[in-house]
Amino acid sequence: MKKSFFVFLSAFLFFINKPILIKAQVNVSDSLALVDIYNSTDGPHWKNKERWLTSKPLSRWEGVTVTNNRVTGLNFTETGMNGKLPATIGNLSELTSLNIYYNMKLRGPIPHEIGNCTKLTSLNLGYTKLNGYLPHEIGNLINLSKLIITYCDIKGKIPNIFSNLTNLTNFAISNTQITGEIPRYIKKFTSLTNLSLSHNQLSGKIPYEIGDIKTLVSIDLGYNHLTGTMPASFGRSKKRYLIDITSNEIYGPVPSSFQNLKWKTRVYIQYNNFTFAGIEETKHHLQYKVDPQHEVPLYQSGNKIWVAVGGTPSNNTFSWFKDGLLIATITADSTFTVAESGTYYVKANNAVMKNFTLKSEKLSIHVSTNQVASNSKIVKRNFVSAYPNPVKTNTTLTFSADGKYTISIVDITGKTLQTINGVSNKTQNVINLNLSHFTNGVYNIIITDGKNEKRVLKIIKE
Repeated sequence: MKKSFFVFLSAFLFFINKPILIKAQVNVSDSLALVDIYNSTDGPHWKNKERWLTSKPLSRWEGVTVTNNRVTGLNFTETGMNGKLPATIGNLSELTSLNIYYNMKLRGPIPHEIGNCTKLTSLNLGYTKLNGYLPHEIGNLINLSKLIITYCDIKGKIPNIFSNLTNLTNFAISNTQITGEIPRYIKKFTSLTNLSLSHNQLSGKIPYEIGDIKTLVSIDLGYNHLTGTMPASFGRSKKRYLIDITSNEIYGPVPSSFQNLKWKTRVYIQYNNFTFAGIEETKHHLQYKVDPQHEVPLYQSGNKIWVAVGGTPSNNTFSWFKDGLLIATITADSTFTVAESGTYYVKANNAVMKNFTLKSEKLSIHVSTNQVASNSKIVKRNFVSAYPNPVKTNTTLTFSADGKYTISIVDITGKTLQTINGVSNKTQNVINLNLSHFTNGVYNIIITDGKNEKRVLKIIKE
């Protein structure tokens, strides 16, 4: 402590006893701020401290840029700073660039006073041990074009006042403890080229407005807790070369707009809930990383089990396993009839996506002797069928029901797209379903009757 005070006092006396030299070199307040940074971050043990606190002009101190007698740039990359940034850093009112990249012993909060450096255009605080919350005062730095806060212990939400940073071209807050949703105001960053919010704790849906930023070439939102679908707007720019949403809870299909992306655009979507839907059409001109995905749901109705994996049915092959052993391989229709008790799951492959395998969750099914013997009776009582299936426009649905019934058409995400209500006046009911307005894919037809008994049928729309 005494040593640091002595260094500070010596530097201060040096500056005040050399007024002519100060005038020729640099502003006194700037000089004292540099001395404070040096003392607060263990300057004597820096790796890069050449000419610091010497009689040499400040413009020759390593990492310092001086313009018109004011400090305008500080580069402390891999300097070995140890300690906390002082509040006096806010006195560098002409500073345009501050780079503290890779100082893993630099700790404590980001000083609120940094918001006084309103001429900053570049701020890099990556690879440090800085902690606490993002200062709202950073929102005052309206001239910033680059803001990088990565690999540190910052927490909390991205402040709303950051919406003022409309000149950003590079916005990276990643590998932190940041929470909350991705701010929709990012759409105001109309010059943004690179957006990285990966490896955080962000949740909620991806704002579709992000994809409308025409200058945006790289979008990295991987390793968060994001949900919902991939915005179709992500496919609207031919400048885009990277879309990374790895390891979230996003589900498909991949938007058809991705056909507009330029050749070999990298699309990283592994560890989500995608199926083959939408990928076949874009596989040949995009560079995908899609395998693996989270396990797909395994559906059951009576002794029938199946999965919904999207894609062109004729391209799909299903390998069924019981108690870990392969028992059947079928094409196009995944439906499997269970005859014995056991634990079942299926692996699905697509002829177009040769290195992409979908695996279902495991389902334990108990089949009693009586149940096997009466399977024909169960089928008749809970009968439902459709012809043709797969269907292009219309299909005839035949089913049994008791009293009033509701027919729900549900997509693979569980969303109900259409409901039909009716009253059953006979054992077997026949109605026509028009699916011409539905997109190609797999749908579940769920029929619920007056006794709340359900019948489920998978329909494939081509």
